Amino acid sequence: MNKIKTLALHIITKYQTNNPLKITECLNIIIVYDDLGNSLDGFLQQVDKHFIIHVNKRKPPCPSVIAHELGHYFLHQSINHFKVSKSSLFFPLEIEQEANQFASELLLTDDMLYSMLESFHPYSIQELASHFELPIHLIELKLATLSKDDFHL
Repeated sequence: MNKIKTLALHIITKYQTNNPLKITECLNIIIVYDDLGNSLDGFLQQVDKHFIIHVNKRKPPCPSVIAHELGHYFLHQSINHFKVSKSSLFFPLEIEQEANQFASELLLTDDMLYSMLESFHPYSIQELASHFELPIHLIELKLATLSKDDFHL
């Protein structure tokens, strides 16, 4: 099992939920809804010892944005978003991919996916995304972590 999946399962067990809003409450992370323009969904900011997740209020509310930022919190806490680059609000691609992987593992556990596939197999990636109300790219990341022998889409 990879370290990101293991971490996500540990967090789900510790907080007894995979709901990113409930987890942020437990961690006293503040969520602020800001106008972040058209391209940015959200970002994590550390001010002193407090963490703030900024979510773009121009876009529809989506738990995957908060889950992604929680990925940065748990995986990249020592990297302050604004220190990554003076000219950019974006993390390097590898760090963004890790946060996406964390979000996919938090929001869609193996048990949830296996249960779905056993009950309603076969489903397309689009149908799985619709059923779990998650972006397609998170479903694709999740499926990439599973053994190809376990199921066939």
